[in-house]
Amino acid sequence: MLPVEPPQLDVRFVPDKFVPKSWGWENWLHNDKDSNYCLKQLFIKAGQKTSIHRHPVKDEAIHCHSGVCYIACQAPPEAPAAVRTHAAAYGPFIYTIKPGQTVHIKAGAWHCLHAKEDTLLYEGSTFHSDDDVERRDSWKEEDDVRTRRQEPDPDTTQACGGE
Repeated sequence: MLPVEPPQLDVRFVPDKFVPKSWGWENWLHNDKDSNYCLKQLFIKAGQKTSIHRHPVKDEAIHCHSGVCYIACQAPPEAPAAVRTHAAAYGPFIYTIKPGQTVHIKAGAWHCLHAKEDTLLYEGSTFHSDDDVERRDSWKEEDDVRTRRQEPDPDTTQACGGE
């Protein structure tokens, strides 16, 4: 007999939530407010991209399992002035993420994911709340943030790499 009881495990055999998207899908494996943790699989079809969005509260790490994905990211407000100036002049920074690589996206940073080929990603983050998603139509800072919603309007053009 063990001197202490082992912790209870929350074993799940089906995803919490499967969300079809115009660009692919999200498979929510775990999202728990009490533990402040979320784990998702994201599949982005070749040539497709997510909306330009940010999470004012959620902090996330994106890990590439397969495929190649470009991640466009605008400097957050707390970034050094030189970085913000560069981003304002030249648009978002573009990172290429390949299998085995992980990027960290801090809360508040505008970002967009664009798959060069079919791409499977894992996203580990703080708790995901639908109230913590803001979207916009371009990388221009003066653009108003659209109404918060989970999926953008289908007729809105999204430019991941800038205009």
